[in-house]
Amino acid sequence: MRGSKWAKLITVSVVILAVVIVAVMIATGKISLPSTPPRETVAVPTSGQIPPTEDLSGTPDLGMAEPTSDTRASPTPAVYVIVQGDTLGAIAEAYGVSVQKLVDTNQLTDPDVLHLGQQLIIPARAATPTAAPSSTDVVVETPDATEPVVHEVGTPPPTPTSAGPPLVEIVDVAGASNLVEEVVVIRNRGGATSLEGWTLSDGQGASFLFPAVIIYTDAEVRLHSRSGTHGPSDLYWGLVEPAWNGGELLTLRDDQDNVVDTYIVP
Repeated sequence: MRGSKWAKLITVSVVILAVVIVAVMIATGKISLPSTPPRETVAVPTSGQIPPTEDLSGTPDLGMAEPTSDTRASPTPAVYVIVQGDTLGAIAEAYGVSVQKLVDTNQLTDPDVLHLGQQLIIPARAATPTAAPSSTDVVVETPDATEPVVHEVGTPPPTPTSAGPPLVEIVDVAGASNLVEEVVVIRNRGGATSLEGWTLSDGQGASFLFPAVIIYTDAEVRLHSRSGTHGPSDLYWGLVEPAWNGGELLTLRDDQDNVVDTYIVP
């Protein structure tokens, strides 16, 4: 009986010693216990409801609709460079705007006169042409040989249309015998032609030699007797006295000295 008690006492002591040794080893980090992952809680939807989906973009969905308005910047105006044969009406038709809109936008003083190389601002809403502009009824100034004639990239140059052979005539002499007001009006009722080398003379030997200027169908060139700066439709003789008197005969000749037209001053 006494031996049985000693056996139990020894067994209990061994167990206690083992527990102490294990506790010491755990405390010193020699033995690590496996960690238990936290339990994931899943919300169970009630009947008729759909659980929300997770937003993977990192931005919370506040239930706000995206704006539908177009916030893109308005297109910038285009620039069209005048080439020979252009008319304001044809350009306006090609870009889908009115002639008056082009006149107002570019502050043009004479919509019937355009210059080679002149830049026209096309309003932003009509920056893309619907067709290439066609040409009629315009006088275009010929630039110096050193000035290149260019047209806007992406805009095809127009093709001048012919209206048959030229039919140039003197239609009026206004302000005769008054140097400031004296002007001869010349009009072309036929196809486009250059007046370079043509002359306008009286019966007393006075003669004006035309510079390089092109006159188109139904366009006019005005020759002033006084001094001034040549333009595409206004030329200046540079006289100090009037050139024309009533009853005087004017003769217009081409560059081959052929008589084109005559006119008697009223």
